[in-house]
Amino acid sequence: MDFKWEEAEECLRRTVSSISDEKIIDLLHTYLRECYVLARPTLQQVSSLTVRLAQQPVKTVKELRDGGKIKVDMTTNTKKKENVLKLEQFIRDSLKQEIFRADVTPLAEEAERRVYKIFSNELPMNLIRKKKEIGNFILACAQLVWKMTIQQPMLTFDVSPPTFNPLLHEPLVPNYQVKKGKRIAAYAIPILRGAKDKKLYKHLGIFYHRGTIFGVIGSTTSLFIYGTYYYMNRRLYIGDKLKYGCLLNNENDIVLPYQRRPKLEQRLCDVLSSSPTNLFYIVNGQKGTGKTRTIVELIKSRMSSDGNETWMLYVPVRSAKVFPKDLYFAFNLKLEWYLKNLLNYTMNNILESILEDIEQATKEFNEQTGKLPVIVIDNFENLEEENEEFVRTLLLKANEWAIRNSIKVVFVSSSNYSSCLRLLENHQTLWKRSGSTLTIRDLTFEESFSYLNNPITIFDEDGNYKCKLKMDKSRICEIISLVGGRLEYLERFKKDWILGINFEETAQQLIEKENERLLIAYKTSEKWKIMIKIGKSKDGIFLEDIHKEFSEEEIHNLLILGVLKLKKSNGKLKLKFDSRLSKRVFEERMTK
Repeated sequence: MDFKWEEAEECLRRTVSSISDEKIIDLLHTYLRECYVLARPTLQQVSSLTVRLAQQPVKTVKELRDGGKIKVDMTTNTKKKENVLKLEQFIRDSLKQEIFRADVTPLAEEAERRVYKIFSNELPMNLIRKKKEIGNFILACAQLVWKMTIQQPMLTFDVSPPTFNPLLHEPLVPNYQVKKGKRIAAYAIPILRGAKDKKLYKHLGIFYHRGTIFGVIGSTTSLFIYGTYYYMNRRLYIGDKLKYGCLLNNENDIVLPYQRRPKLEQRLCDVLSSSPTNLFYIVNGQKGTGKTRTIVELIKSRMSSDGNETWMLYVPVRSAKVFPKDLYFAFNLKLEWYLKNLLNYTMNNILESILEDIEQATKEFNEQTGKLPVIVIDNFENLEEENEEFVRTLLLKANEWAIRNSIKVVFVSSSNYSSCLRLLENHQTLWKRSGSTLTIRDLTFEESFSYLNNPITIFDEDGNYKCKLKMDKSRICEIISLVGGRLEYLERFKKDWILGINFEETAQQLIEKENERLLIAYKTSEKWKIMIKIGKSKDGIFLEDIHKEFSEEEIHNLLILGVLKLKKSNGKLKLKFDSRLSKRVFEERMTK
């Protein structure tokens, strides 16, 4: 075929700035097809390499050299090694999305310049003659791969000779004017088009590009195996885990006896029950008030009953980045997790996928038992701070499940004014399905005294009973006077007492930590003015009153810092010190 590269390049230059995305894609089809004919067979190897690079980065120079069939002597010339590394970096850079969004023309010029520099007098002569074609071909391949992966719903290939190119995207069904064996692909395409998991099947479609019976059989078999696994085992795993309960990543270092709180436990049991309520719930409370410990103990008590179907899943949010992974691993769906990451799914799509599977898996069990599975998402504030898209997805799904009465979701958060509450304010339908917010507060004086006064059993090195230790009552009163009923601080004092650390040292460490928080507020005059105003009040200030003088951002920063908290009083939000220790340290600082 007689092809003039300069004419095609000029055509691309003239039209790229004025035509739509669809026309650009069509133009690139022609552009790549002509490049393929011009530089075949060398460019066929480069295109194959580019396909792999679009799916996963180059790992070694050896893969570039052997996989791309670019013959370079890697042992005799150090400079040649460097040039191949440059080529590797160039292809990798070309596949970055930021570059793909830019205009094609300046990138083509830059590709020509860089490839000429890399190839000049270093590679075999048949590549040197085609340096310009190769540079622009790689660039165009990268452009098209990005557009097909991100924007197009389905990837298919033209498999008809002699101008076969694995990167060409045909909007209609591919041309099957091929010989015996290839027509089998026509039966597999409807499977691809009807599948929900389009991105997986898009990449499996690469099997077809070899145009052989082995590729067709291989890809069709892969689709069948994956479909069988997806619709059978996957949901059975989910149903089994929910049925008998699952405590995921419960990494709390719990060594002290559990402090029973009967009234709170009764309220939590009502929230965590499997009885249909058409509601989802939010459990709120300051950090260190004992939310996690109480909920975990209640779930454990259900799981410990032999033969009892718990129907509970407890998932603490370590961070937004690993939350979807934790959900998949909770149900032993590790293969699904790695597969979706390999295919570059977004984290929100991965999360939506597992939530949909949970819903489908529980449908049959709901009909049989009449009970609802309960999903407890702890440390929800970590999602609020890092990824509000996850928050919206989970709240909307919890609302949908509440309407259908299929799954009950309980969000446990330590934030003062969480984004889930802000989202609820903006969506009246969500408010209708949200049960009364359960707030977990500090221990009362009696509960705090009972917790510290409980004796600790000591064992010797062989595990034999040795004695029981009990804290001095006067010391207990001093501790409660300093930190109030904040369970986190009470546990710290009790642990240190068991380890032989004296009271003064523990108290000093806690005071220094609190001083560090106050010092951050002290550096900003507006924040410190808010602290002074609240310090002068006896029982805090209503939020609407303090909004008249100070910005919402300054107040929000103090809440995140953990020196202030919001508390409901007479139907209004009141701003107060986070704990008795915070107030005491502030007062000591003001007297200096």
